[in-house]
Amino acid sequence: MSQRERAADLAVLRATGWTNRELAKMTLYEGIGLALLGGLTGAVAGLLVVLSLGQGVLHGHLLAIAGAALLATLAATALVSAALAIPIRGLSRIAAAQLLAAD
Repeated sequence: MSQRERAADLAVLRATGWTNRELAKMTLYEGIGLALLGGLTGAVAGLLVVLSLGQGVLHGHLLAIAGAALLATLAATALVSAALAIPIRGLSRIAAAQLLAAD
């Protein structure tokens, strides 16, 4: 959705000399960064809730729970990276002039 909203910005970058490959890399890095930020924030929040609710019960299992949270974050990041392939390809097919005229 972000790529659709920023299509005109990406078209300007393309018109100023950025290649489709550079734009795809930028989009991918942005998506990975946002996925990591959101995933890690959610993992930390989840760990804090689990620790506050399970005091005494989870003693000794903190490493396993933290590992599961990290694994979930990495899986979410991989899914976001795979899902970004579709908008990246779609935006590279649209002519820059057409995007700028629509804006």
